Amino acid sequence: FAMAESDEARIRRQMLEIRQDTTLSAAEKARRMQAVLAGKWMPQQQTSSSSSSSSSSSSSSSDEEKKQQESSTPIVLTEKDLAPTYNVPPQGDNPGILGCKHYRRNCKMRAHCCNMIVTCRFCHDEATDVPPEGRSATAQSLFSGHKINRHDTRDILCMFCNTLQPHSNQCINEKCGKKFARYYCSVCKFW
Repeated sequence: FAMAESDEARIRRQMLEIRQDTTLSAAEKARRMQAVLAGKWMPQQQTSSSSSSSSSSSSSSSDEEKKQQESSTPIVLTEKDLAPTYNVPPQGDNPGILGCKHYRRNCKMRAHCCNMIVTCRFCHDEATDVPPEGRSATAQSLFSGHKINRHDTRDILCMFCNTLQPHSNQCINEKCGKKFARYYCSVCKFW
């Protein structure tokens, strides 16, 4: 478990360094952050996609490889992903309360199963629309009728600054630093 904590700390440090680098464009920052979040799976995907498909492997290892490749699919954030969602919608001078109909929170989560950006596990499970462009074909085929395992959640999106980052209860963007919820459990991935 200590290894996972040091990996998380390394990822946080790398993400912070990228955010603070004033020489990088927004697009380059996004690309580099994606590479950090994809971690060790990115080189594996490139190697497996360039190798021939003639190698035979057991169906269980093939299924495992597909899951690993799916998890390393680059994340394309759409306008819908970046748009804030509300537990209490804004009205007049009232700015509203971020979240969804199920919870009040200041972040969205990236579903590890399909890369869909949702406010909570119930929103994911209720979703019936086709995933936005940029999702992998595997994710699109898996999209319909599946349920999220919230314990597999690794990344979240701050609804204040739209920073995609490892799960936590506070934004890693120094200019933002917002707390995501009153309560957070890193084991349950619950805000």
